[in-house]
Amino acid sequence: MDKFDKWGLSLKPMALKAKSDAVASTQRWKSYLFTSKFCGILCLFIAYRAYRGFFIILPQVFREVERKLSLTMNYAPFIDDDISTVTNKIDARIRGNPDSSDSALAEDVDPKTGIIRPRTTITVTLLAAMVTACYMVRGALGVIYSLLKTGALKRDIREGFEAAADEVIANEERIMRVVEHKTQQIE
Repeated sequence: MDKFDKWGLSLKPMALKAKSDAVASTQRWKSYLFTSKFCGILCLFIAYRAYRGFFIILPQVFREVERKLSLTMNYAPFIDDDISTVTNKIDARIRGNPDSSDSALAEDVDPKTGIIRPRTTITVTLLAAMVTACYMVRGALGVIYSLLKTGALKRDIREGFEAAADEVIANEERIMRVVEHKTQQIE
């Protein structure tokens, strides 16, 4: 954990202190000042987590999704046969003697090298980008929704910002499960 990461993690406790100061304040202008400080610090916290998610976590998620899709493509999911026929063909291919009449299986993997063809690699990359973009859009909309919903229901902007910050953390935990699953399999 670097210095910048420690700073980013210390923002939420600082914001919660400003919130408690705003609630405890007896003067109206101090309450507004502490509320502004609270909202500003939480905005920094959300911006930091968004940066971390976009530039650090999402590339890891993209690589993991792409790896899983590549493995799937290795087993030819687009063959129009029943499941037992496909399983037999995959087992034969794993044993090293694929059925030469199976053109659909041979289309995705080069029979000489066993490497996925460029066309399939491009398809896998585009699909992984789409899945990762869905994660990203879902997370951003969830944060905005939490901010607006909680702020409007409780009629307190502080509660809305706190709910948005909590949603950012929940999104990060949800997305990290994809990456952590990979590291648990490796260990």
